[in-house]
Amino acid sequence: MSTFALNPPADVQVVSFFITGRLNGQNDQTAFLDNVLEQLLSLLHQDVPELLTEATKHAHLLRLLDAAAAQCHSRSESLVLVVDGLDEDAGGHSIASLLPARLPEGMRIVVAGRPNPPADVPDDHPLRCGTAEIRTLTPSPQAVAVRREAERELKSLLHGPARDLLGLICAAGGGLTAADLAELTATSSFEIEEHLHTAAGRSFSRRDELYLLAHEELRVTALRMFGPRLADHRERLHAWADGYHDQGWPESTPDYLLHGYAAMLRSLTDTTRLVSLVIDRERAARLRHRTGGDAAAYSEILSAQQLVLDHTPADLLSTVKLASARGVLGAHNGHLPVKLPTVWEVLGEPQRAAALAHGIVNERTRSEALAMLAKTTAEAGDLARAEETADSVSDLSYRAQAFTDLTLIAASAGDHQHADLLLTRARAAADQIDDARASIHLARAAHSLGHRDQASALLDSGELPDRDDLSLVTVELVACAEAVGDSRRAARIIWAIPDKYEQVILLCALADEAFRQGRTERATTVLDIAEVLALQVDNQVERVCALSKVCQTANSRDRSTAVADAAFAEARFVDDEFEDTPTLAALVDCALACGDLQRAESNARMITRPSETAEELVKVAGLALEMGDRSRGETLAAELMTSHAPKDTLAELALRVAQLGEHPLARKLAERSEAISRNGPTPYFDHVAADLTSALCSLGWYEEAETVAHTVVSPDASAEILTTVLSSVGPTGDRDRVFRLADAIEVALSRLTVEHVHERASQAYLTAVTAAAEFSRATTIIDAYPRGRARAIAIAIAAVAAAPIDLQLAIRFAERAEADVHQLSRTGHYMPYSDIAIAYDVVGLTDRAMEIADRQGDRDPALRTMATNAARKGELDQARRLLELITDRYTHQSALADVAAAAAMAGSIKEAEFLAAQIEAEYRRDEPATGLAIAVAKAGEFSRARQYADMVKDKDHRFVLLGDVAMVAADAGENTMARQLLQEVLTTADRWSRGLKALGKLEPDTLRAFYRLYREAQG
Repeated sequence: MSTFALNPPADVQVVSFFITGRLNGQNDQTAFLDNVLEQLLSLLHQDVPELLTEATKHAHLLRLLDAAAAQCHSRSESLVLVVDGLDEDAGGHSIASLLPARLPEGMRIVVAGRPNPPADVPDDHPLRCGTAEIRTLTPSPQAVAVRREAERELKSLLHGPARDLLGLICAAGGGLTAADLAELTATSSFEIEEHLHTAAGRSFSRRDELYLLAHEELRVTALRMFGPRLADHRERLHAWADGYHDQGWPESTPDYLLHGYAAMLRSLTDTTRLVSLVIDRERAARLRHRTGGDAAAYSEILSAQQLVLDHTPADLLSTVKLASARGVLGAHNGHLPVKLPTVWEVLGEPQRAAALAHGIVNERTRSEALAMLAKTTAEAGDLARAEETADSVSDLSYRAQAFTDLTLIAASAGDHQHADLLLTRARAAADQIDDARASIHLARAAHSLGHRDQASALLDSGELPDRDDLSLVTVELVACAEAVGDSRRAARIIWAIPDKYEQVILLCALADEAFRQGRTERATTVLDIAEVLALQVDNQVERVCALSKVCQTANSRDRSTAVADAAFAEARFVDDEFEDTPTLAALVDCALACGDLQRAESNARMITRPSETAEELVKVAGLALEMGDRSRGETLAAELMTSHAPKDTLAELALRVAQLGEHPLARKLAERSEAISRNGPTPYFDHVAADLTSALCSLGWYEEAETVAHTVVSPDASAEILTTVLSSVGPTGDRDRVFRLADAIEVALSRLTVEHVHERASQAYLTAVTAAAEFSRATTIIDAYPRGRARAIAIAIAAVAAAPIDLQLAIRFAERAEADVHQLSRTGHYMPYSDIAIAYDVVGLTDRAMEIADRQGDRDPALRTMATNAARKGELDQARRLLELITDRYTHQSALADVAAAAAMAGSIKEAEFLAAQIEAEYRRDEPATGLAIAVAKAGEFSRARQYADMVKDKDHRFVLLGDVAMVAADAGENTMARQLLQEVLTTADRWSRGLKALGKLEPDTLRAFYRLYREAQG
């Protein structure tokens, strides 16, 4: 089999997997899927998401086999899948059951193993029903002789000094080194190697320093001979692992405990030990250090999840633990600077670069990092490895970008044949999406290969209709039009934009491209026009920024200096403190364009926001090193590393420093950036606290909910979570708790410094206080507002919150809000008539609400909310009438979505479906689909509920919905359905904690157990 796989006929493509029962990690479905998927992807030059779930890998395998067979057939070739050793399969679910029963044209499967297939192979499968062509192999006399000799040797080993080694290797499933065995047996590596190379030489083989039994028959025989006594050797391995766990997984941790041990536990289906192992944060940190990223740890968690799910019913506490560990890895990797992997590539550590990039859990961020990494690798001359990296990009936009970059690099190197193939792959990705930028980049690549008509057509598709404003797409479109020689298109786009500042930006992009193309005279002429227009820009700040752009684009120091002087002169007239940052940043760019490092640094330090100061100082440090001013550059770099510079800023500087050849400094910057990313605060932990608090409140466990809320550090999240608890306590809850929560929220609010965040949190707090029937405190909060728009909105909010508890008080609040607005209306400021109209509508004074709404020039927002409220109360005729009054098309679409969702939740399913069908904007269809899913679930139609849930495009929204449907199913006694939905949320969702409320509904004790684990983790 191996000879055929390595040397197939000329017209045969082979994909193979050799099952090795004596080596964990090479003998189960997981190993088979990972190995064969990788080979098929390489054969097809395609990609699927790097971090697949175990549940979806088989479907991807079948699709890829079909695609590979079709590709081979089109070339008059055959595809053969070779699987050797089916009888050595050690997994709970067999590899044989994954093999397709019906093969596409041009494909064959060749397997080797014992005659009887595993029990989970379907009855109609060729391996079981007899339609497969079976050839009985005659045993090789030489192999039989060698095996008999090895078996005799094995029997002698069982009664000799090497018995211990044999037991440990069998128990471990392979993967132990001489040093590992020496540590386990308290002997020396020399003695171990003596035993395994002399007396036991025929029984053992060595693979990459790892010892295993020489043949599967020997492993099976040894397992039979040891019988239950092998458990003693397994216990020694467990104790060995426990010892390293107790030490915190130090640097000396053997590779087996970081790789092979988890596979051994999987093969034993020891879910308790396996879960504890893979969620261990210290071990994950050691694994990250050993491999350079978190991809291995993430893969272990996914495999453990699948093992837990294979048990019926699945252990939900283990599932939650694994979800939490997966979330922590995602949180730390999701915030890695996207340029960091590229830094390590430039520093000559490609393995670390790849591990970092592949370890990023968020698909889009990972794809961006990989695309950047592929380009850098290609620019360094390793196009083959760059292509492999581009192959692993799953997001189609970044995949198109990666292959477009490689096309341009190959074309510039003169390899046009390869570049054409790369361009085809770039187009294959771009054709599946509607992405103007992808089309523009492809146009540039096509032009570089002489495909002028193709380039023009691609530019046509990249030019958005009726676009008359500045955007990144517009800038790239103008530059690309200039690059391909389509100056008329570039001019038409520029002059179609009425704003002078935006015209300057586009003219500079055009000039910059012309300079790169060597068309200096044209570039200078265009830049002259840009400079004249820059001086005519009305807004003072934009005028400075426009001059700065001209300064940066100029190709001579004299011109840059002259334009910079003009920009600095104009900047003196900017007197708005809120405009300081963009003005100063523009002046920094001017100084840098002139090579004036001192002036650039001085202006950067005048910026008040530390993060934005850091961004500008990065530019200064990079140019200082480039110009040879090492003292300034290194001093600034050291300052940035010890300050609170953002991680992305440090990664940006690290990349520039690495590209300049300053590798020791770049390494320090990169390590600091990564440390900040992994150890700094992330929204993930606040999200878990918020969702856990909500779940605890849903069960009335307010004491525990308060405890969780007080673990949150950030004031905005603290205020939000405490408000959730207060809202749950309600008007009849414990008054002492209400007062305590209200006091804590006010402390959190006092720590908020960002105005709009404080306003939003304060409004939520006012709603909760009013709904808790603390009307005197609500009035105190309102009175603390200065008279104006904000106070009027606050009073209206209080009216809405008070309506269900004290209608007369709610009416008085609404009237007070109106009176406040009436007194202020003469100031000419925008007044919140919509908010007051909504308040009147909620208290039942609909006519008054309409009168108030009419006072505002745009009454559509109020009508939208009023229509939704009517639908929520089941007043569908009123909702329809209000919908008809909405004139703005966008607001009408939004209102349709809201009303449809409200109608569904009120039980009017047919009406909701009718309204939902009128929604044209796809992104607005999530709300009605959500309402309909809940409504049909309450009617017992869970399969239909699932269909509606699958229509929800927003992933986070969809998982919230699945959790809600799970709770409906639990209420209906459909516990199996509820568990399936909950398991999907816990094992798949990025914000898995959305499922905690459903977990509390299904298994309250499990939620309490997770709460205890959460408290322990918080210290």
